[in-house]
Amino acid sequence: MDKHLSPGAAWALYFLIIIYVITAKYSNMTLFRMDIYYAVLLAVLPLCAAYTYYADRHKRQGLSISSFAFGMLFWIPLLNLIFGLLAVYLGRKSLIGIKKEPSKYGGKWLAVIGIILGSMVYITYLTGIGMCLFGYKEVCRNIGLDFLAR
Repeated sequence: MDKHLSPGAAWALYFLIIIYVITAKYSNMTLFRMDIYYAVLLAVLPLCAAYTYYADRHKRQGLSISSFAFGMLFWIPLLNLIFGLLAVYLGRKSLIGIKKEPSKYGGKWLAVIGIILGSMVYITYLTGIGMCLFGYKEVCRNIGLDFLAR
């Protein structure tokens, strides 16, 4: 039986780095230039995904990888609504398969990250619409709802 560090630990470390970068950006920390932080984030992301794949390499991971890939497309405006829905659906379907047959299916953490990224799309849009409705006219213009900014 192979003993590996849980891929969840690698993803937890990645999210800690993201939190550090966000706090460093907005608290005017000048330990390093921000370009270095973004380079680290871009370098660590594929490493986390590759390690997650490696940890379950002998199992089927198609749905999990698809969920992760659709979740990673969260930055494409308007299409992210479709991709976010696909990420959540495929991730949920993958987790159900993993729960039923854990020896056959793998990629649990890829599915979880896909669900989180897909859900963030809708949370962000709902927050933006809420702010827009409460009078933040600049938010309305930025998210493409100019007709609500009047």
